[in-house]
Amino acid sequence: MKASILITSLNYEDFVGQTIESAIEQTYPDVEVVVADDGSTDNSPAVIRRYEPRIRVVCKQNGGQASAINAAWALCTGDVIFFLDSDDQLRPTTVERVMNAWKPGFSKMHFRLDVTDSELNPIGISVPRAMLSEGNLRQQVLEKGLYHSPPASGNAFSRRFLEAVMPIPEPDWRFGAETYPVFLAALYGEIGAIHEPLGYYRTHAASFTSMSNRVEPRKLLSLLQIDINLRRTLEVYASKLGYQLSADAAFSHWLHYKLRLASRKLCGEQHPFPGDTAFSIASKLIRSAFAAPELSPAFRAAYAAWAVAVAGLPAAASEPLIRLAFNPGQRPPLLRRLMGSH
Repeated sequence: MKASILITSLNYEDFVGQTIESAIEQTYPDVEVVVADDGSTDNSPAVIRRYEPRIRVVCKQNGGQASAINAAWALCTGDVIFFLDSDDQLRPTTVERVMNAWKPGFSKMHFRLDVTDSELNPIGISVPRAMLSEGNLRQQVLEKGLYHSPPASGNAFSRRFLEAVMPIPEPDWRFGAETYPVFLAALYGEIGAIHEPLGYYRTHAASFTSMSNRVEPRKLLSLLQIDINLRRTLEVYASKLGYQLSADAAFSHWLHYKLRLASRKLCGEQHPFPGDTAFSIASKLIRSAFAAPELSPAFRAAYAAWAVAVAGLPAAASEPLIRLAFNPGQRPPLLRRLMGSH
């Protein structure tokens, strides 16, 4: 089987060269690398072009993450397609490990990622925080809307599955576009997993989702919009395939309530769930966290205390606590040890 690695990039000239090198240095013998630059205004296009003809390149006007993924997808020819963000990296044997473990009937295989700082130094945690989900997850997605999956760079998809759902709708998925295939995959086949880190998830201040200095309401709203878009997407495909989607799908996970509580406190009238109160969402977060089997007792207790404190404090005073929750690398060492990889 042939593997394709799709790299999408926007203004990451400091990282994209290292990302491309991690892709072209794979030990698997049949790998193509496709890089789509989404209208970068820095030196990224020049950095990317240095690797031709070992890679295929498309440089396009800025249109958002979905449009970049669609552009790369249109050029790839692999049987298994890896998604790789331009600030992340794969280990040299990643593709080989996945391809050797791949089985007929898989729509997706995923693996863990070590979280690093901007210089690629591991910070002692990996994502996702829970054990990766695997097997037939269709009913779980229909009921909950999601399962335990890594960020974009920890995923490889079957061409058969992607041909059924691509291209990604571009207006809805300018950001968080990997969410679209990640959870739809469970409706089209089994999910395979390798339960160890095979790549690196880089955290840095330039990341769109970074909240290391302060929590920006626009980022909270953008992240919450991903959940809203996922719900809409699952509704469309569940109906198309003849399945019944739960009324709570995509909106019942403790991560959603964490984000929703932060939005309720900091986004004011822009918060997209007008009936929410801070304490009602905090209560739902606590119940969801205590019902989540993947979370340790220490983690549940920590987030229960966090939810009550955030809900009760004035917005300005709650911001540092919200920032701490969204930046695990900034947590004190003792708190990290108590909460493990969470």
